[in-house]
Amino acid sequence: DTPPPTFFDCEVCSCPKIIETDIFKDYTCTKNILRILSDGTNVDVKNLKINPTFTASILSLFDMSETVNLILDVQDAENPDNNATTTRIENSNEYKITFNSSYLNTATDLSIARTFIHEILHANLLYKFDKKEDEFSSILVLFRETGNPSENYLHHQYIADHLVPTIANNLYEWCRGASLYVDYSYCEKMAWAGLIGVPEYESHPKKSEIERINVNEKLNNNEAKGRDCN
Repeated sequence: DTPPPTFFDCEVCSCPKIIETDIFKDYTCTKNILRILSDGTNVDVKNLKINPTFTASILSLFDMSETVNLILDVQDAENPDNNATTTRIENSNEYKITFNSSYLNTATDLSIARTFIHEILHANLLYKFDKKEDEFSSILVLFRETGNPSENYLHHQYIADHLVPTIANNLYEWCRGASLYVDYSYCEKMAWAGLIGVPEYESHPKKSEIERINVNEKLNNNEAKGRDCN
């Protein structure tokens, strides 16, 4: 497994800023997924070091930031196909991940962990884009080169170009931390979920298998490898 990219590091202080709405607190399984993602580590055997997983590094940005908040919420989604959405709250330093209640009430823990990782990346990409940091110039270049499409598409293009292996690693680490025994290749296929419309996804030779796996986990049917999460 590879350690998280250094360009996601940030300064920290001692002021917790991950905020859960009251309704989010009713979803015990989802909260436990977040806990494992927050605490997760991977071991760099070659260098005998323990590294935080990718999402643990990002969550520490919000959890320890003096000024930036990450809000977690659950609502009924207008579009039932949406697992979750991540938005910035205007005129504030707050970003919000909102899960679709019907999704949380149906999907496996493996699917929800994958969605959590995906949405945490969205929150971090929004934050980094808003800061216009020099080391994040590649997404700014992509923004110009693609004719300024939606931020959501830009994020998905950036994820497809750079972060699918990182998502797969992080999901596989989550599985180990949650004592769920699925192989890495399964996590790698799940890591492509949500990237519909991005050329790398649309031309992927295993697109049909990727779609089938992610639908199975979302519906928690008898082909899913994840567990009930309600």
